[in-house]
Amino acid sequence: MNSNVVGGITYCRIDCSASGLRGHGKSLLPWRKQLVVKHAKQHSGQRSEEFRFASEDLIFVGQSSAFVDCTKGAWRKKRLAWRKLRPALEAGRCHAILLKVTVLESLFPFVISFRSTRVNPINISLPLDVQQVTKIYRQGATPIHALDGIDLSVQAGEFVAIMGASGSGKSTLLHAIAGLIDVDSGNVMIAGQDLGQLSDVPLTKFRQRNLGIVFQAFNLIPSLTAEDNIRLPGASGPELDSKVESLLDRLGMQDRRRHKPGALSGGEQQRIAIARALVCNPAVLLADEPTGSLDSVTGTQICQLLRGLCDDEHRTIVIVTHEPHVAMWADRVVVLKDGKKLSEFCPDHRHDSQAVASQYQALLRGEVVQ
Repeated sequence: MNSNVVGGITYCRIDCSASGLRGHGKSLLPWRKQLVVKHAKQHSGQRSEEFRFASEDLIFVGQSSAFVDCTKGAWRKKRLAWRKLRPALEAGRCHAILLKVTVLESLFPFVISFRSTRVNPINISLPLDVQQVTKIYRQGATPIHALDGIDLSVQAGEFVAIMGASGSGKSTLLHAIAGLIDVDSGNVMIAGQDLGQLSDVPLTKFRQRNLGIVFQAFNLIPSLTAEDNIRLPGASGPELDSKVESLLDRLGMQDRRRHKPGALSGGEQQRIAIARALVCNPAVLLADEPTGSLDSVTGTQICQLLRGLCDDEHRTIVIVTHEPHVAMWADRVVVLKDGKKLSEFCPDHRHDSQAVASQYQALLRGEVVQ
């Protein structure tokens, strides 16, 4: 068993190739009574074989996916779970499993990885990894490089702002990350899954479960209440009820839950849009100019909210903006120009938009920013 620490979280890897699977599988059994699951998500691939149990405790990242309840009671009732999963592992239809558990009172993400010639190796520590992405549009016979060899990696719990002038490619990059447009070359990896490997229906399901997207225009359904708008992406049930209540509390919208969007202010509508994006507990929250339709005071409140989600809940957030007073809330600012990544910098002072503006302008002029 190998382990490494990324972003303050310990990841352990076990070789579960066909030759080593049996021994490693048996070695996991003594742990089962100590497992108290904290979080999990489903990652669907080109082929989805779902064993949907009561709890969302086991993450598959690859070309097969499943939910498996590994809590103490479930192991007694569903002892065949491991037998069902093992053939998929041996056949190479999956290539990583991530289980976040509490082991001996310590939060411990337990990773089982195994070799397969059918899939590409992944970096499970990165919720977002963009590799040499290019997107070309054509204006007559003239190719326009909207994105030109972009690389971007985002760590778990990191808040990244993408800045650039109009036409720099920042919104195109966000749409590529969200799987809303196809790229001409390169890879977009979300929680280890290459979006380019997914056809339309699996991609839609994957996006729903793993990406939260917030738009400048809110995109709420006018005929639904705030609460019902939040519920839209999730499946019904007590877990969703609890999640919606938690989000309404966190975003300070309990007293507005029965109001329809037309009766809400712009800031309140954006809070509901953010809650809707978070209800499925996405791996990455994407926001395209989230303050663009808001006044400065309300925009600052939304930035404070996003910063709090990152700090308090370890959310991974990527926003697109051209405003220094928005970018200053991020841990890192990535600057694009003409479809290329110029450079990046970390804001020195989180509440100094002038400093961020100066660093941004210096990069556009080709100066080196320390």
